[in-house]
Amino acid sequence: MKEIVLCSKFMKKKFKTSILNIEKIRNIVPQLHIHIIARSKKDPSWPLFVWVIKGKPYSKNLLLNRILKLKKLV
Repeated sequence: MKEIVLCSKFMKKKFKTSILNIEKIRNIVPQLHIHIIARSKKDPSWPLFVWVIKGKPYSKNLLLNRILKLKKLV
């Protein structure tokens, strides 16, 4: 639980959002599996779950930018 709280605070700060979805999934893999998703009212699936519409891949530049930002915090 501490890890979920820590990651949630990190996500709120890094992605500048006050809205988080925390989803637990356990369908095929027999282990606890948690998604912490920073949301925005500009999301294509807002206000529904992120799983409702098929997501679009990140552009290469945006993906590299996100990875660099996250690595700085480790």
